[in-house]
Amino acid sequence: MYSNFIYSNGGDFISADGKTFGLNQPEAVEALQKISDLMNVHHVSPSPVQSKNIPATNVALQTKKVAMTVDGQWASAGLAQSKFNFNVGVMPVMKEPVTTVVCGMFSIFKSTKHPQETWELLKALLDPEASIDMLTAGTWMPSPKDWYTDPALLAKWTENLDARPSGYKEAIVDVILTKGHQTPTGYVKNFNNIMDLVNPALDKVWLGQQTAQEAMDSIAAKAQAQIKGRRDIKE
Repeated sequence: MYSNFIYSNGGDFISADGKTFGLNQPEAVEALQKISDLMNVHHVSPSPVQSKNIPATNVALQTKKVAMTVDGQWASAGLAQSKFNFNVGVMPVMKEPVTTVVCGMFSIFKSTKHPQETWELLKALLDPEASIDMLTAGTWMPSPKDWYTDPALLAKWTENLDARPSGYKEAIVDVILTKGHQTPTGYVKNFNNIMDLVNPALDKVWLGQQTAQEAMDSIAAKAQAQIKGRRDIKE
C-alpha cells in the first residue's frame, strides 16, 4: 500500500539508474513518515497491533471497524456480493496522483518447443470475453488496453454493476490510464532480498519506535549490497 505514496511524492524503491537504494531518500522517507504519523501521531489509522484484529476489507467496512480503507480494486467483489452500500475514491495525493498497478504477469520461455501453442494459450487466458464473469463480479480487471479506452468495451465491465459504484471510472480506470505506476516487483531486481531487510525496519516505523529516516538509514548499507539494477532499463 505504501508504494502509492512513495511514488506520489516522487520517490522510488531504487534510483532511476538502478544503482542506488531509494527508500532512505527524502521523498520516500517523507511518505513513510506520514503513514506512520497517521497511526502514532494523529491516531486515525489502526496500528499494526490493532490491524491484526481487523478482518478483510469487505467485513471491516460492513462491521464499521474502519470507515475507509486502501485496498486493491478486487475488494469490490466481496462488498458487491454482500449488497453493501459503498463507493470508491482517488488515492490521497502528496505531489502527484499515482496508483500502483499490481498484476499477474504471464511469460513465454524463449526455449519453449511450442511457441505457437503457448501463444494461443496466452491469448485465451487474456481474453476478457472468456473471463467476463470475473470482470463483472469485480474480482478482475481486463488486460487489453482497449477495454479501458473503448466506451462500448468499458461499459461491459463497469456499468450498472454492484461491483462498480459511481466513482469507479474516475477514481480507478482514469487514474490507471493516466497515473498508473508499475509495481516494484516488476522492475526492481532482487526485490525480495531487499525487502527482507526493509520490512523488519519498517515494522519499527509503524510501531513508532523509530522515525522513517532512522529505520531506512539503519539498513541502507545492507540493502545497497542487494541492489542488482532495474529490469526496465537497458544496461
